[in-house]
Amino acid sequence: MLWNMNYRTALTLFIITPALSVGLFAQNTPKLELFGGYSYFGLPAVAATGFTAANLNGWNASAKLNLRPRIGLVADFGGNYGERRMVPTQFQPIGTKAGTYRQFTTMLGPEVRVFANDRFNVNIRALIGAANIDTLILPLPEPIQQPPDLLGNPQPPITEFRSGDEKPISSALGGSLDYRISDRLYYRIQPELVVVDLGGVTNRKSLRLSTGIVFRFGRL
Repeated sequence: MLWNMNYRTALTLFIITPALSVGLFAQNTPKLELFGGYSYFGLPAVAATGFTAANLNGWNASAKLNLRPRIGLVADFGGNYGERRMVPTQFQPIGTKAGTYRQFTTMLGPEVRVFANDRFNVNIRALIGAANIDTLILPLPEPIQQPPDLLGNPQPPITEFRSGDEKPISSALGGSLDYRISDRLYYRIQPELVVVDLGGVTNRKSLRLSTGIVFRFGRL
């Protein structure tokens, strides 16, 4: 008899507790989350072309519309800035000074909240979109003199190398850890692996680390 009562009590708690936790989770889920803050983007070196590694600084912002207590749709925007140069390789002899490098990303995708309590939220996300890489102008250490044209007219020397002005497909896979400051305000740390498709089988994989403030609005 006592065993049957304990069994029924445990079974009841097993059924009710998840239902209560889902209810509490839903009550604490905002309708809209806005994030903004600092972003670090690490570009790897490219041995075939001679492009050096670069540390880019910038910003990251996103808007998340929660569709369910654990599932939302994220629109993510980022801009990163820094310097990059080219060194000679066995495939090309050009060496340059550093030039200004700028990259912008716009991506969209789902985000899932995998853990939440009174203080912390943990999310994972998968995004896809496009990158916009501005033209990279690399000054040459010394001008390259061009030969005269067919009529013997002198040609101006080459003083810079230009690369970029691309709009490749980009994607991101990562997550975020949110720390509660108040009901409407959270602090976020967000690491991601960003992949930029540069055509063919060439993909550039980079680490993006963002940190900033999350503002929450409404209730789901």
